Formats: sequence, C-alpha cells, structure tokens
Amino acid sequence: KVNYDVMPREPEQLDDHEFQAYVALRAWRLRRKNELEIEPYKICQNRTLCELIRRKRNEAGFASGQISEG
Repeated sequence: KVNYDVMPREPEQLDDHEFQAYVALRAWRLRRKNELEIEPYKICQNRTLCELIRRKRNEAGFASGQISEG
C-alpha cells in the first residue's frame, strides 16, 4: 500500500501512475545529460525525481486531470 503523505525515497515507493512519470523523467534526464555531457545526478537525483512526482500527484488537480503546465 502506498502512503501518499510520505515522500518516497526510491521508485519502488511510487504507485503505478507515478512510476510511469518516473520512467519518462529518467528518459528526459538521460537525453539532457547527453546534450550537456554531464552526469545525470547533476541534473536531478532519482530521489528528487520521486519527490517531485509525489508532490505533483498530491496537488488538488491531479486526480481530475486538471494539472496546470508550467
């Protein structure tokens, strides 16, 4: 069971929808890392990606699909 009140430390603590977002963000990070020729953790660490996804998920509009872009 996923506790949405706790920030995840690892991707295993994400639900299925959050994990899909995590996979997409890691792919983006890999592309950016290659463009910038730096290590991926210098863009964003895995734990930070997990926390960002959970914070976004906990916003009021997430469940209704009314997430603002920006």
